[in-house]
Amino acid sequence: MKDDFSPEARAMVIGGSDAGTILGLNPYELPIELYMKKKGLVEPDEETLPMTVGKELESLTIRLYSAKTGIGSIFVTEEPIQYHRTRAWMIGHIDGLVTGDGQQWGLECKTANPFQIKLYGEEGTDQIPASYIAQVQHYMALYPDLPFFDVAVLFGNSKFKIYTVQRNQEMIDVLMEKELEFYNGLVNNQPPSLEGHYDTKAAEKFLKWRYPVDSGEIIEVEPEGQLGNLIYCLRDRRRELSRIEMIDLELVNKIKEKM
Repeated sequence: MKDDFSPEARAMVIGGSDAGTILGLNPYELPIELYMKKKGLVEPDEETLPMTVGKELESLTIRLYSAKTGIGSIFVTEEPIQYHRTRAWMIGHIDGLVTGDGQQWGLECKTANPFQIKLYGEEGTDQIPASYIAQVQHYMALYPDLPFFDVAVLFGNSKFKIYTVQRNQEMIDVLMEKELEFYNGLVNNQPPSLEGHYDTKAAEKFLKWRYPVDSGEIIEVEPEGQLGNLIYCLRDRRRELSRIEMIDLELVNKIKEKM
């Protein structure tokens, strides 16, 4: 697997950027969306301009970090991909390894819109978006000797801040359990639960893929059962929506008449 990074091979590995999604901490992607991407059920995301700019600014961010900390010994991991000791499907590509004061720690570089600075807390703390915390904890699972990660964030061209995330073994243990569960789902074609996400476009897209056509099969439904209750709830909700639409139409027509 280490030498084969075709799209198919990449789909069967879990990287640092996947960690926040798998834990449900990524506000921009649901677990079911990640599953669908890795299974090839949807087109992969195209690289956006902010993503391209972020890659180009990585070297600048490292230089700013070095200048601000006074630490010149930073190994930039341009090529190596780190694999977990016992889980070959668990990988990571960190931005840098820093050496100073007799110890070594990790470096993760981020660029952010200046308007997103409200999502971050005081510099030097770990008050950063939760998905980024999950990402560096994933990396620390791969690098068991690293005690913490510095997360260097460049906000546009106006501010540069450094945050520190300490190793949290309890979170790493939970993360590894959830990642294993997600990976097994990929292997065994068992998608993550839609519970809590039934009202999303992602759930609608997944269910359209799973059930593309009406089979024509007729099933009997127990009125007092779970499915029966859901059907009654849907019927009542649609009746209410119909009533509201009629009231809306009535008001619109009255307003038109008075104009």
